[in-house]
Amino acid sequence: MDCHEPVIGATANMDPEYGIPLMLALLERLRSTYPRLGLILMGPTLDAVRSRYEPLPSNVLATGPLPHASVIGTMQRLHVFLRPTNFDGDSVSVREALAVNIPVVASQVGFRPPGVTLFPAGDLEAFVAAVGIVLQDGTSNTRAAGGQEFATQERLMSVYDQLFKAARTGETHVATKAL
Repeated sequence: MDCHEPVIGATANMDPEYGIPLMLALLERLRSTYPRLGLILMGPTLDAVRSRYEPLPSNVLATGPLPHASVIGTMQRLHVFLRPTNFDGDSVSVREALAVNIPVVASQVGFRPPGVTLFPAGDLEAFVAAVGIVLQDGTSNTRAAGGQEFATQERLMSVYDQLFKAARTGETHVATKAL
């Protein structure tokens, strides 16, 4: 992270739906504008990524599996969190990035909370444009409708606590006000 500026990142695995090829193409497209751009892929091992996408650019770091605290710590240092999946549900990693005030650029699939910059799934041009705008802007895009800032870590932990308590009691619906 000290050798690259800006640093973008994602949680992923080697399954095709996570969009690793799209992220690698993004790096190539943004190289002239951001020659020190770095990409961190949290989840897959460097060997796995290299074996599928050789030659791998030197500005890519695949961390392998990380403890959750390390994922959050890494997220907090990113300039943009990426979620270019081909299909998705309500991604916890997207919510966590927003909670630590990191801008998120994600494909327009599944549910995405307010504050996420969206692009059509698989559309490299739109992905490049969305990341470029967020990087140029230099400010977080993590504002909910009405201008209210998204959660801090403490507020996110409050949501997790409410969900955990609901799971223990068998509640099927939890109205969280923390987010």
